Amino acid sequence: MKRKLLVLLLGLTGMMLRAQLTITNVSPGVVELSYGASGDYSIYDPQGDATIYIYMWVDQNQTSPQIGQQYNDDWNDAASLEAIHWDNNLNKFVGTINLNQHNFPGEGILPDGTQLLDFKLILRNQAGNRQSVDLTASTYGFQATTLPVETTQSGIQVFAYSGGKLFVSPELLNQNPVLQVYDLSGRLIRETRIENAETPLTLPAPGVYVFLLRTETKTYYRKIGY
Repeated sequence: MKRKLLVLLLGLTGMMLRAQLTITNVSPGVVELSYGASGDYSIYDPQGDATIYIYMWVDQNQTSPQIGQQYNDDWNDAASLEAIHWDNNLNKFVGTINLNQHNFPGEGILPDGTQLLDFKLILRNQAGNRQSVDLTASTYGFQATTLPVETTQSGIQVFAYSGGKLFVSPELLNQNPVLQVYDLSGRLIRETRIENAETPLTLPAPGVYVFLLRTETKTYYRKIGY
């Protein structure tokens, strides 16, 4: 009986921790963070700050294939860190992190096509003198994601967007390509199966979008201004 109660308490504790901080995959390589929805700041107390800074790193064994070195943020450069901000309407801290484009000073951007199995993070203030303990993203909902491959194949551009039309290399049409278009917050705007080398495609408003072209073997991406 005592063992059952201990297991139940551990499970409830895990659920409470995940409720405080959630990391949700919204598109390949893009995650949304939220914190403090329940008013519980036991992971990290912002002490009235409207912004929480996110220090991140990726160990070699957290990718497939394994990267040759650890990728680290610069603790002393708060301006280079990702951040989540207090939202008065949602009554919690929220923010989006694009791991496809995040620059780790010294190591750079994670290679295209890398499967990111997990990553580590610390919640901290701007000065870096208050912080959480080391946190593992998967504990709070993160799921493994594959960073898309760029829009070239053997040096040849495989798709382009111009004049309200999507142009796809004919060699990809027999690989059942599917196009997904996201805005920069990670929200899915369009999804359509591509059957022709030239396809009319309208977007809802001027702006910058991320195009993902998925085939049976690869995912290609491109950031496009409209």
